Order: sequence, then C-alpha cells, then structure tokens
Amino acid sequence: MHGYWIRLTPDELADFESNPDWMLDEEVAEEKTFCTDKAWHALDFLLTRQGFPVDIVFGERAVEQADDESDDGPSRYLTPDRVRVAAEALAPMTEESLARGVSLADLEREQIYPNVWDEPDFNWVTDFLPEVKVWFQEAAESGDAMICWVA
Repeated sequence: MHGYWIRLTPDELADFESNPDWMLDEEVAEEKTFCTDKAWHALDFLLTRQGFPVDIVFGERAVEQADDESDDGPSRYLTPDRVRVAAEALAPMTEESLARGVSLADLEREQIYPNVWDEPDFNWVTDFLPEVKVWFQEAAESGDAMICWVA
C-alpha cells in the first residue's frame, strides 16, 4: 500500500466533487501526483502525535457520492485553503522535529504499516519531509486542492 496525493485546480476539484469517478488523463495525473510509498502510515502517526492541523495523509473532506467501500479511487480531499494551512504548518518542520521523541518501538507497538521497525532507524520515513514540504508549498502557491488516498 502506498500513499498518494493528486493536485487539482479549482475547476478540476469541481469536476471531482460532482463526479468522484472522474480522474485526470494518465499523463497529466502522473505530473500532478506525489507518492509517499509505504511511509504514509508512519508519516500520519508522526504528524498526528504533534497535533498537526490538517489530515494530509487521508484528506479531510469526503465526497458524498463516492463509494467508501470501493477500491476504485480516492474519495477524500483537501480544499485549497486546507492545502495552504498544511503548507504553512509544514514549513518550519524539520526531519528531526518530525521524529523527535519517537522510537522504533513506538511504531512497532502502534502497529504502524509496513511493520518493518526492526530496521536500524526510520529515516526512510522522515526523508520524505523535504519533498512533502515542497509539494504542499507549490500546491498552496498555485491555489490547488489535493486528493489524498492510500492504495
């Protein structure tokens, strides 16, 4: 399972809200998609424990027409305003501050996916932070919304 974000312009967001099965054409979607690989659950755990103000991993707003039991695609997203709030909250964060006070044993105890916490560290999770910050900052500057999902 991997975590994904797709950036959407306001017009694309309106299309998505009215038709949750709508997706960008493959070539455009690839350019507008960011993948956190298997780090999504640990990233969510690390952000949540710090009281991060936006649910950037799972999204915050559900699309009412979307079938939540389906694996056919995402059904939650962030509005442009929430993307901006996330970008502002991510800006001062460092890889060290993201992981401060958390041990591998904490991740194992909480059964954080992918349960590989016998490795020497979890830098492979925190190493995503610089790219995540840039992704959200660029989206915020463009006024984009973001679809969030795990598949």
